Amino acid sequence: MGQASIVLMGESNYSDAHLFPVAYKLKGVGKTLGMPVPGTGTFVWWEKQIDLASSFGIPMGGWRTPDGKFCENNQLEPDIRCATSPT
Repeated sequence: MGQASIVLMGESNYSDAHLFPVAYKLKGVGKTLGMPVPGTGTFVWWEKQIDLASSFGIPMGGWRTPDGKFCENNQLEPDIRCATSPT
């Protein structure tokens, strides 16, 4: 029997913490457990202002699934929905 694995994901995941379970599901490595993750995953180039007290991000690219959909604005649903607690 093959090894089984699972990834815990949560609604406060962002960026790479969203893309990792997306790739995990696409590769068929195992199941995802937790709550839906809002779609993020755009690569941003950060620029400072002249006063250096503020900065802004310029979107440079995004991660797409094999069917061509951007992960940005596409929520990831877990295989097993389970509310988790931070404590």
